[in-house]
Amino acid sequence: RSALEGTAMMEEHVTITLELAKSEIKRENFLVALNVLESIDTDKLAPRYTSEVLIVKTAIYRQLGIVDAATSLLRRKIPFIVDSEIRAKLNFELAKCYAELNQFKLARKKITISIFNLPPGKLTLDANLMLIDLSIKLEMFDEAEIVCLRFLQNKLDIETKNKALNLLGELYTQKQL
Repeated sequence: RSALEGTAMMEEHVTITLELAKSEIKRENFLVALNVLESIDTDKLAPRYTSEVLIVKTAIYRQLGIVDAATSLLRRKIPFIVDSEIRAKLNFELAKCYAELNQFKLARKKITISIFNLPPGKLTLDANLMLIDLSIKLEMFDEAEIVCLRFLQNKLDIETKNKALNLLGELYTQKQL
């Protein structure tokens, strides 16, 4: 029983600490956010929590412009993740890193690998938008158009729909050049 209570307390600590780190990120206090994350002992956490810490940490690295460190960290961790949803989230994060490094083929490959295992919601919508954008950058216009038109058939909030429509406009502009 005490082990279960300890686990619940640790998970609550991680959740609170992650929220604190995210609030520091919003205020652009990236080093403070990293220090907050360092207080979490990831060795004793369930994979779900370890991956959440890793995602926040790599997002900070990207914000600080040390994308290579984020990429390296993710590449070292992903092969050991068994859960397909967690692995998909980490591959999506890795795709963001590759995109920032202008390695669009690798980014697209990671998005393609992960997109079907992401949980429904904002993350999946963002991954679809990124897939469309990467396909345009790689001049894969027909694929970008198919994905974008299918994507627009979903029930989307106005912001997401506008992003998709902007990508479609960019696609048609690039296609004409």
